[in-house]
Amino acid sequence: MKNVILLVCDALRYDHVTSELMPNLYKYSKISATFTHCFAIGGATRQSMPAIFSGAKKYDPDNNIATILSKNKITTGMVHSNPLLKEFSYGFEERETTYEEDWKLRLKSIMKKMGIWRQTRNIRRKAAPEKVHTMPYRRAEVLLKESQIWINKTKSPWFFWTQLMDSHIPYLPPDYDKITLQEMRMLNDKILDSLYKEATITEDEKEIIKDLYKAEIKYMDKELGKFLFNITKNYPDTLVVVTSDHGDEFGEYGFYSHAPGKHGLIPQLNHIPLIFSHLDIPPMVYDEYVSHLDIGPTILNFFGVDEKIGYGNNLLPILKKQRKTIHGDE
Repeated sequence: MKNVILLVCDALRYDHVTSELMPNLYKYSKISATFTHCFAIGGATRQSMPAIFSGAKKYDPDNNIATILSKNKITTGMVHSNPLLKEFSYGFEERETTYEEDWKLRLKSIMKKMGIWRQTRNIRRKAAPEKVHTMPYRRAEVLLKESQIWINKTKSPWFFWTQLMDSHIPYLPPDYDKITLQEMRMLNDKILDSLYKEATITEDEKEIIKDLYKAEIKYMDKELGKFLFNITKNYPDTLVVVTSDHGDEFGEYGFYSHAPGKHGLIPQLNHIPLIFSHLDIPPMVYDEYVSHLDIGPTILNFFGVDEKIGYGNNLLPILKKQRKTIHGDE
């Protein structure tokens, strides 16, 4: 029976999926179909996720991958730790999420609208000092372990989505010893302040920020390697789709991270990886221009579901067709 895993690495830039920084995902791409020109339709999660799930600029809670597959008797499940993704959970029958209670999220939202969230940062940290060095999201090790538990217990056919947040700000890589945890936290605060023109990142700080990001994706890649190897070994008839919702900036246009405000079409944010892996899909490099809009139609067609979603194209016809261009050594 067929299954699909949609694995989204939040804020992962295309140009960082290299043999040096992400050896496991890079190696995995060599036995998969890889698109060199895949683009997100937005530079932040809220702008890009609708395209992934509904194949359109606007997310449709009644017509998306999960709702359509559930209607067709395919079990749907998700595991993530980002409260922002809650609005894209319609249609998922089984949900495993961990983040702050709803009342805390509502309070945070209200304080942001009032413009006092960042201004009260020091007060909040003094009230909860144990959180100064903790990640706001769960690590890849935890999320992928929970993902594996869900996969192991679920009867085929199923569609499963998880979103890894390690490559997303704040950059607090484990076992990083070049600067202290407190210095990492302060530097991440400065990144956020710079977005509001309240701080300026120096050249030395920029290099440290880039190094922290690289350390995060190296850690994430280590966990990804173990997870993907297990799926390949034990679930061979599973289509694995690996992508990112957007990338990150490191001062290329005078900005860092990917928020706030409107996001232009710049390669650092919009050029993202897209990998398809399955027994029936030969390893290949594709130079066609594709986007997040094509993910939904491809997944539905893989399950044999003949239902229209969004404006994208089903990529399976070209993925299963033997091509002359194959993976080289680099």
